[in-house]
This record gives sequence, C-alpha cells and structure tokens, in this order.
Amino acid sequence: MKTIGIIGGVGWSSTMEYYKRLNEKIHKLYGDLNCAKILMHSINFQDIIDYQRKPDFDSELNMLKDIAVNLEKAGADILIITSNTTSKTFDEIKKSINIPIVNVIDVTIQNILEDKIEKVGVLGTQSVMYTGFYRNKFKDANIQPSFPPKEMGVKLNDIIYNELVHNIIKEESVQFIKEVIKYLSQEEQVEAVVLGCTELPLSIKEENLFNVKIYDSIEIHIEEILKQITP
Repeated sequence: MKTIGIIGGVGWSSTMEYYKRLNEKIHKLYGDLNCAKILMHSINFQDIIDYQRKPDFDSELNMLKDIAVNLEKAGADILIITSNTTSKTFDEIKKSINIPIVNVIDVTIQNILEDKIEKVGVLGTQSVMYTGFYRNKFKDANIQPSFPPKEMGVKLNDIIYNELVHNIIKEESVQFIKEVIKYLSQEEQVEAVVLGCTELPLSIKEENLFNVKIYDSIEIHIEEILKQITP
C-alpha cells in the first residue's frame, strides 16, 4: 500500500472527514487492523485565509509548495489537497514535486464526463463559484456550470466559513443549502450539483435531491486515491 501525503487543515473539519473515510475504506478493503498510510501537514487555516483575502497568491503558493516538497521528502508516494478552493494552486504545486498529485476538481469533472452530464450546478466558496479557475475547468471539459445568484452565494460562503469549517452543522443552514440545490434544479435546470467545497459533504449526505445527482467531491477524490495507492 502506498503512503498518502495530505495537505490538510483547509479546514480541519473536512480534513478530519478525509482521514475518517480513507481509514474506513482501507479497513473495508483489507479487514483486520489495516488502515491508511498517511503523512499529513495540517496548515493553520488562518494563514491561508489571510493570503487569500489580500490577495497574495504567491505567498500562499510558496507555502503550499514547501509543504508538498517536505511531504515528498518524508516518504509520501502520492499527494492530495483537502480543499477545492486551495486547489487553484494545483498546477504550480505539481511542477515542484516528483510524485503524483490528485486534483479534486479534475477527478470530479472526470466523473461528470463519465456520467455524460452536460449541465451541472456548482456550490462552494465565493472563490469557487464566482472566479474563473473553477468555471474555466468545467468549460474546458465542455460542461456547462451554473451557480446560484450572488445573494445566495454570499450566504453559502458565510455558512462554510462561519459554521462548517468549525464542524458546526445547523439544521437551518442545511435547509438553506438544500434550497439552493432546489433553485439550481428548478430555475437553472441542471442535471447534477457538485458539492465543490469539501466542507459541504459534512452537511449534505443525500446522493440525489430534487431529481438531480449530488456529486460529493470528498468521496470522488478518495475513490481516485484508493485506485492509485492499492495494489
């Protein structure tokens, strides 16, 4: 079994979910006392947020590149970042290491293509929903992304950063997220919705809602990792 290098802490609640699911799946595969071989660097999320708010992409990238290089030196065979938003640095990090790095965005898109879905709703942070890096990835794959109106997006962003990254799950917030999915289903006529923030699967557990397929980006990411680390 290969060793997974995890850049985590972005935020800790979703990193915890990655750790839990990876170990559950390895145990299911191999039984007995088998668990995932993991090297993790858990970032102080505040450092990332401070860089993103300035914005100071170079400092954010340099910090992440240093972490990636150190995980490789420590013995990681493969690398992941437990965040959709932070994965905007993926291409540059990839150039700095000699081991594979699995991009949560790319593997999610691959799943959508395999399912022959052409129009998807995307939920995530404001950076994911309203800046180019995520949108362009989908358009390059000939998938039409749809996003909620800015007013909904701002509230969703607040729920992510003020609640979900602290592992706070409020029923009213879960209901709001479902209302956003309902809006994308009915008003935008999407065929599926991507939970494009690794905190969102902490609150939305369903595989289908309002007649649309729900893509859990954590689950998709982990399934691809398992393919690459197990014999």
